Amino acid sequence: MRIAVVGTGLVGASFGLAARRAEAGEVVGWDEDPNALEVAAERGAVSPAASLQEALAEADIALVAVPVATLPGAVRSVLETAAEDCTVTDVGSTKETVCAAAASDVRFVGGHPICGAETQGPARASADLFDGATIDRMLGHLGVLLAGLAVIGGVLDLPFERIEWLDQWLEPVFADAHHEIAAPSFLGGVGLSVLAIVMGLLGLGAAWALYHRGLESVDRDPFDERLGFFGRLFGHAYYYDDTISRLVDGPVRRSAGWLSRVFDAGIIDGAVNGVGWLVRETGAGFRRLQTGFVRNYALGVVLGTVALFAYLLIWAAR
Repeated sequence: MRIAVVGTGLVGASFGLAARRAEAGEVVGWDEDPNALEVAAERGAVSPAASLQEALAEADIALVAVPVATLPGAVRSVLETAAEDCTVTDVGSTKETVCAAAASDVRFVGGHPICGAETQGPARASADLFDGATIDRMLGHLGVLLAGLAVIGGVLDLPFERIEWLDQWLEPVFADAHHEIAAPSFLGGVGLSVLAIVMGLLGLGAAWALYHRGLESVDRDPFDERLGFFGRLFGHAYYYDDTISRLVDGPVRRSAGWLSRVFDAGIIDGAVNGVGWLVRETGAGFRRLQTGFVRNYALGVVLGTVALFAYLLIWAAR
């Protein structure tokens, strides 16, 4: 089997290392950044390809591991270049723009790394990055955690004085706070709980009524169309991920590039290199005075003495 890795950063190079560790087949990589591709090849993650076409030639699986902002275009290019029997997947954390770029191509299967690291770049890649990164394991742990927290929160919310130890424990912290909050009655607490249950059941009923027959197309949700603007807003997760992606790939990247080129390389490195040059040249100048000849040192003592007497005569004559 031939595996093509498009984008050899931290995730792409780690995938290549894991695939080779598992002896999954030939792993070929390509990246727009030749330095990243060179480092990934030196780490043994991929065999470098000279072009995207070369990397995808006869590939059975193609993994697109580029930044989220450029992911839709990269997926589109890979689908246009890859063979008809090549399965294409990605490691992006957002899917709407990527799936739109795939245009319902049956070869594309959206993915998610479900892992990461605080570092970046192929130099930090590790074959262990994906160990345990399975959706069922993550959701299982998350479900148990949320269920436990829900039980604890429900118990603490019960209107019984004997179990209000959290309120009593926090009371010294808010002792000086001015507040006028009436203690809820038992009936009031039960009423709010019943209201929450009823609202949840109404939501489940509405979802069943809308979706129990399935969708005509995965790309078209009738509920989003009914909601209009709010459907687009909710469907794009309040455009939070899109905004962050455009911000990071736009002004933040340009600002970081300017700081790197101008401030760091020009000012910081310029100051450090300037001080180093001054010290080096000054040392080289003084080194010429150290000839090792006694007559040169004696001449220097005589000239210094003459200069000192001349200064004293001028100062006394004032």
